Amino acid sequence: MAVTGALALVLMAIHLAWALVVLWKGSETARQVFHRFSLGVWGLWLVPYVTGMASAMIR
Repeated sequence: MAVTGALALVLMAIHLAWALVVLWKGSETARQVFHRFSLGVWGLWLVPYVTGMASAMIR
């Protein structure tokens, strides 16, 4: 959980930086590529979130 959580935080930081670049550029291709990356980042973020929630329920 700690590894995936740390990886998710790093990816969210990259996600923020990339979002700012895409907003600044504004091209449709950049938005489409960012959208696919964004879905992956949020999917990965859910792994430590759900495992943390599940481990709290078990205790």
